[in-house]
Amino acid sequence: MTKNDDDKIKKIEQALIDSFRVEREVSINPQWCSNVMQDVRGLEVDRGVPSDVVWRFVTVSCCIAVVSVLVAAGVGINPQDSLAGLLISDPLGTMQPFLW
Repeated sequence: MTKNDDDKIKKIEQALIDSFRVEREVSINPQWCSNVMQDVRGLEVDRGVPSDVVWRFVTVSCCIAVVSVLVAAGVGINPQDSLAGLLISDPLGTMQPFLW
């Protein structure tokens, strides 16, 4: 970078700092704030499924998945062996459409 670029960057930084330091006074009536919050609290929102139920389901599902992976790794199961075993033990080929 050249000295010119450094000067431009310093000027931009200083302008941003100065603009941040300027406080803009906005007068808001406390009664207006209270009315807005009262209206927000009064809104009925249809949330569908409660979020705590969803998070509990997700937590349990993740725990089951982690435990399944750890058990599979401990036993020595890998997907290729499982698929080969299904193909070998299925002489009629009924599982073949599901594997492709």
